[in-house]
Amino acid sequence: MKRSWLSCFAILAMLTMMFAVTGCSDDDDDNGGGGTPFDVTAAVMAAGDDYFDDYKVTFNGMEMLVNVSASAAFANIAGDPDYYYVVDMRSGADFDNMHIEGAHNVSMGNLVAEIDNMPTDRIILVMCYSGQTASYATSIINLVGTQTGHVAQNLKFGASGILPLEDVKADGSYSYPMLNEQLLDMVTDASPAKNAAGDYPALDDDVSNAMDALKARAAYAASQWPAGCGMDNNAAADASTDDLYLINYFSEANYLEGHLPNAIQYGPPDAFTTAKDLATLPKDKPVAVYCYTGQTSAQVAAYLQMVGYDAQTVIYGIQKMAYDDPDINDVPWHGPEEDY
Repeated sequence: MKRSWLSCFAILAMLTMMFAVTGCSDDDDDNGGGGTPFDVTAAVMAAGDDYFDDYKVTFNGMEMLVNVSASAAFANIAGDPDYYYVVDMRSGADFDNMHIEGAHNVSMGNLVAEIDNMPTDRIILVMCYSGQTASYATSIINLVGTQTGHVAQNLKFGASGILPLEDVKADGSYSYPMLNEQLLDMVTDASPAKNAAGDYPALDDDVSNAMDALKARAAYAASQWPAGCGMDNNAAADASTDDLYLINYFSEANYLEGHLPNAIQYGPPDAFTTAKDLATLPKDKPVAVYCYTGQTSAQVAAYLQMVGYDAQTVIYGIQKMAYDDPDINDVPWHGPEEDY
């Protein structure tokens, strides 16, 4: 049926009025005329759920651990010199002194900007002195990589696991802290109850899509690393539960072998997903996480910083707390297994 030009004009006028009303909604006023504000928190947590559900990465259909041993990494390099894109996060002087052939010297300050220059057709192998800084960076790259396609692994124990200790730093001063500072403080009690589940932090970065949200939060997390995202083990052990929410990132069985009295057990790998215990983390006090080496806890801390928690990693973990207790220290540090 044909409509008269008058009826068509009336319909067109009505539609114009409807769009005009819609364009003046309160949501537009809140977001500069761009509709409902983008949910940054949800975007970051979706990436975290994807990453920490099994704490593994997948490259070319092959699933692998996030932390790779020196022996496995160098076996891959021997088979294919272009297997990795190596990122070395040590100082320029220490990098110049000795580094893996073809490595790129990147600082935490320019990490997020450098991600766009990193390939997606090679695994990014990140290293530092002992794996602490590199782990934090590895987590950032992999979380951003849920949108960009980048895949990163942390070189377990960093330069201290592949070089003679006198070559880790140019001035020969490096030593790995194999200590027992909390050895006598460890207890085998059951874990205290977790904090009651609550609301997640509300993030308000001015972005309109998931990729920009992840990059914005990654830049924030990277900026927090030198400002104190690494907590000393003595400070963690001495803190009261009123001042610090301390997390032991062990399985329940390993937790019961020995842990700090003020630590609450959160089980790997998926404790920090929205389906498990992420909502139990408090927003009103710092959160600190410790593990065996400080490497996995650094990855967790980077993610929690991106979500908006005041999160820290306990540097070196059990290696500085109870290195000589074989029941507690399942992952003891060791130097190079061969001459790499």
